[in-house]
Amino acid sequence: MAISDLLKNFLFAAAADGIDQAQAYWLKMSGVLEAMAEKDAHAAFLRHFWSSYHGLTREREIFKSAKSLVKNKKDALRLCDDLSRNARIYSALASPEHAYWKRFNPESKEHVASFSVLRMTQVRPLLLAVCDIFTPNEVLKSLRVLVAASVRILVSQSRGGTIEKLYAALALSVRNKTVRNAITLRDTLATQVPANAEFEDEFRNARVSKDYLARYYLRLLERRINEDHAGLVVSENTADITLEHILPENTTADWDHFDDETHASYVNRLGNLCLLAENDNASLGNGSFAAKKKAYRASSLKLTQQIATEQSWTRKEIEDRSAKLASLAVKAWPLSVDMVKPAKAKGEAMPAKKRAPTTRVIMRRT
Repeated sequence: MAISDLLKNFLFAAAADGIDQAQAYWLKMSGVLEAMAEKDAHAAFLRHFWSSYHGLTREREIFKSAKSLVKNKKDALRLCDDLSRNARIYSALASPEHAYWKRFNPESKEHVASFSVLRMTQVRPLLLAVCDIFTPNEVLKSLRVLVAASVRILVSQSRGGTIEKLYAALALSVRNKTVRNAITLRDTLATQVPANAEFEDEFRNARVSKDYLARYYLRLLERRINEDHAGLVVSENTADITLEHILPENTTADWDHFDDETHASYVNRLGNLCLLAENDNASLGNGSFAAKKKAYRASSLKLTQQIATEQSWTRKEIEDRSAKLASLAVKAWPLSVDMVKPAKAKGEAMPAKKRAPTTRVIMRRT
């Protein structure tokens, strides 16, 4: 029997003559979760909910935990109420356009979109606690911190095994009021995630084989380099913009200065990757660097334009560009509760053609 059914039957029995109220809470929770476009949403929610209240919890441990916690009708109804309330938050965490976010600063939606793009479901127990306990302003500040921390952890793959435990422990601290606001959350996280120097070093040497991660990193780096003046929107839609390997994934004689071992080591370095309009990328193929430079130069994206200033493309150019991007990454994902720059008027622009720079660089999800 599914964990949701086991828990439902147990809570309804424990609710006794309050079963009608328990059923109303449960139906509301189920309706919200069923509307989510995610596989096994009920099981995932219950596991993340339990981790948010009790520290890291595996699915098989939930029923045993519930039996130890729920002793009477009052306990059962309180738990059903908590499940119903948190289910709405959980649904909103998967959708930046959810009605839940209407009472928040619009910037919050951008950070929620980041978690979706990064596929960072491990952070949801902590996000549940933050959204349930903190004020909207503290939620916004916390989201800023958590996006930066999550990127730093993703780039530092050696920490991958502890991230779920870390976020669940922090969620419990938020609910226990040990962590009371975004600043104390940031200060606690700062001891667990790469500091600036370590993050810069790891970002410089990172090899990113997952296109969705590389695209996200480059989009946000492009936004950061445009922060000091108006810039262009970098679309998330792969029909608009694609990921380009300067040193191609499949090489020709034009790239014989890279042997097989060196090619494997450098092809997925972030310094070897850039964003291009779909039409431009399709026409480049595995051509020589000299042939590709024309498209780079014509790009509306500053980080792509800069590649065209190079005379050749060797290990040195990849390493130098990786270092520049790493330095920019520290500014793009600061462990700060404050915005890097004040918000400017939002708009959308396509990267395929140059146009007057009139809008702030933002993300767009599809």
